[in-house]
Amino acid sequence: MRKITTLFFSLIITLGYGQSITNQDKLGTGKFFQPSSATFLSDGSILYASSTDDSLTSGDKTVMGYGGSDAWLVKMSYNHQIDWQVCYGGSNDEFLTLSKELPNGNIIVAGSSRSPISGTKSSPHFGEDDIWLMLIDSQGNKVWEESYGGDNVDYPTDIVYYNNHFYLLGTSNSGATGNKTSTNYGQDDLWLLKLDMTGQVIWQKTLGGNLTEYIGYITIYNNKIYISSTSFSPPSGNKTSVNYAEDDCWLIKLDTNGNVINQKTIGGDLFDVGGPLKVLNDKLFLIYESYSEISGTKTTPNYGSVDGQLIILDTNFNIENQWAFGGNASDFLIDFNFFQDELFIIGASNSEISGNKTVEPHSDGTSSNFDWDLWFISFDTLTEQFNYQSSIGGNKSEVSAFVEIANPNNIKVVTISWSENTGDKTIPLTSHTGQSMYFEFWTFDYTYNLGIDKEKLTQNLNIYPNPFENTLHLKEEFANTKVEFYDALGSLVFNTKSNDLGTIETTNLPEGLYIVKMTDVNGKIYTARVVKQ
Repeated sequence: MRKITTLFFSLIITLGYGQSITNQDKLGTGKFFQPSSATFLSDGSILYASSTDDSLTSGDKTVMGYGGSDAWLVKMSYNHQIDWQVCYGGSNDEFLTLSKELPNGNIIVAGSSRSPISGTKSSPHFGEDDIWLMLIDSQGNKVWEESYGGDNVDYPTDIVYYNNHFYLLGTSNSGATGNKTSTNYGQDDLWLLKLDMTGQVIWQKTLGGNLTEYIGYITIYNNKIYISSTSFSPPSGNKTSVNYAEDDCWLIKLDTNGNVINQKTIGGDLFDVGGPLKVLNDKLFLIYESYSEISGTKTTPNYGSVDGQLIILDTNFNIENQWAFGGNASDFLIDFNFFQDELFIIGASNSEISGNKTVEPHSDGTSSNFDWDLWFISFDTLTEQFNYQSSIGGNKSEVSAFVEIANPNNIKVVTISWSENTGDKTIPLTSHTGQSMYFEFWTFDYTYNLGIDKEKLTQNLNIYPNPFENTLHLKEEFANTKVEFYDALGSLVFNTKSNDLGTIETTNLPEGLYIVKMTDVNGKIYTARVVKQ
């Protein structure tokens, strides 16, 4: 197991540094509007999923609803033209949660419904809130819909398409009623369903203890299902892992028949709430939010009220490394994505410069706490060094975010914003009245040239020879400089100091590939890959 270390951000500053926010747009109604998710489609457009409770048209909404709150889906092309928009719903309330594109261009949409068969809704109603699933084609036309639920509240949290099946994850406090056949162990449990391509249930399984389990994310890798969730239960029901305090992050590994293979609790002495889980190079990357001090499995400090956590595990849930992200207030990690060796993280923060946050918020500071800004961070998964961070936002709040990364110079972001056209935001909110808080979608392209600068700096190092045997030579300006060697897994294996001539001796370092990291007297960081033979 790697040594657990505390994260300290390393901000690379170069003369060539620059960032830009371009191609801005928004989507809103000017009335009650509940934005929920954005999906980046393969043709370059974006599908916006939201709920509205107004059957009239207003703002960007030009289609009528059916009663209560309806599902509003909008496809917008990259040149900001609305390709199509549709409303789906019944006589009561429908709320959208998420949508995902399939390989054939169809889109699966998940939410919850309180309506009987009415309006456009053709599936039955079982309890209070049911899980409501629709398959639509690339033009927004409904292919099929299904409802899943029992006699109480059931709602979806995530869905994955894998090997011509859907794996649907939800939260349920219904008993075995309606079309739910698996038992409940406590109050709210996780409810996992395997569906065929027409939405028919192949099997279903409840996961939980005698209290509450909620918030679930699912990923499938090498025919194994990995779930990240939050649990308040001690060992009970089919939960066998310990409970550390209040809410813990609960990880579950299953086979594709729903049999539990392994489970693990992640947490400390207070609240730890599970977040997205992704796989890179046979490692699990998990982000979650933590209110805990060092305790339980948590070895990182707490900087403020709540911090973001990044943790790396192997596929058997053994912890390899973990870091804390935060300042003096509240900081959350929302989503992350990979590009080659670089990990891009986007969060929300209302902390000032403090802890390991080095960028100021954009808030107008009219409240006792700052409003929320997006907090953007890049991280090198080989050296396990954090390269860059920035704050993105306007005078109010930006919460939640959806990110697509083609490369470091082509990052597309959709966030949910309350800000007027201030700070980084140049798009005004849709005109609205009578609402103290009105959120809508804000979308933009984000670029920065850190990757280019890193490449230039590496060339300027002029390390030679490479490959080398025992001695490395640097420019004289790197004389008496601290030097660190990381192996290919990102573990620090050797640290030393160059001599008066900028020479490094590595007699005791084994042969292999290494990442060399140096920090000059101004705090500027340089990296290079070298091979010892």
